[in-house]
Amino acid sequence: MQSRPYYCINSLEKATKILELLANRGELSVSEIAKKLGIHRSATHRFLATLRKLGFLEQSEDSNRLSFKLFELGINVANRLEVRKIVHPFLIDLGFQYQETVNLGVIEGLKVIYVDKVESPHLLRIDMGIGCRVHSYCSSLGKAILANRPEKEVMSGFRRAKLEPVPQKRL
Repeated sequence: MQSRPYYCINSLEKATKILELLANRGELSVSEIAKKLGIHRSATHRFLATLRKLGFLEQSEDSNRLSFKLFELGINVANRLEVRKIVHPFLIDLGFQYQETVNLGVIEGLKVIYVDKVESPHLLRIDMGIGCRVHSYCSSLGKAILANRPEKEVMSGFRRAKLEPVPQKRL
């Protein structure tokens, strides 16, 4: 059994889980959030009120949703990536030349995060949104990045990781 690090702040962890849940599910009521996260309803209400006061949430009728403050924070992080500024003209050239979507990603552990893209002009295309995080071993971009990393680094990552299958979506 793993013990929790001494520096872990439970309330901050719960607030972050609320933000992640709302990012994945959209709008939810206090009761739905409490039930899904196993947090008492009264504590959930206080977390939501604090997150609204800080500008991270908006409330409508009886549900809560993320505000654009998180988007703003994310864009600030993305704008600090010098690689985006340098590579973007090359993405445009590749997209024009091959008439396909071109993505730029960065590796974090065994996941790849899509940080920039130029979309294909075709109607039928696969679309991974900027900010999307996927297992590198489940995407062509991730596999291309892993193929160009040192073998020791990749093997070390796979030894520590729990490989998870990606569920197939039915059309």
